[in-house]
Amino acid sequence: MQMASIGSIPFYLQGDPDWASLAIGGSGESMAAVGCTVTCISMGLSGLGYGMTPAEVCEDLKTNGGFTNNGYVIWKKIGLLTNGAVEMEPIKLSHERIDRELGAGRPVVAKVMLGGTIQHWLLIVGKQDLEYLAMDPLNPSRQHVPVSKLSNMIYAIRVFRTR
Repeated sequence: MQMASIGSIPFYLQGDPDWASLAIGGSGESMAAVGCTVTCISMGLSGLGYGMTPAEVCEDLKTNGGFTNNGYVIWKKIGLLTNGAVEMEPIKLSHERIDRELGAGRPVVAKVMLGGTIQHWLLIVGKQDLEYLAMDPLNPSRQHVPVSKLSNMIYAIRVFRTR
């Protein structure tokens, strides 16, 4: 059984009382309801040495025009949070690329569909045999979970590009 994983990433929950009621972008929806993307970005940046809580990421993105009117993250704005030291790149989904990022010590933000209908973002932080392990910002146990326990496939990925 092969296992690779990235350590020292804080496990944040989108429903944490410290930021659960913050509004996401222009949508007016709360972090508790739709903050999975922001929470994953926060965990990933923190794991790369840029410690930011989901509240800080949310507020900085609001200040820098980092959300669409519907509350979706504008990925190219992530670099503003670290003065360009870490940017996020939407790339073509491939298992080889996920493996390469994990091998380089960088987590991967991945979109899945919960119940086949609800868009949700996870932070992939490891791999055991052929199974990706993720930090799910909805998981109150704060345990890494196999992606296949949440969704039958990964629909998109975003990678952290460091300078």
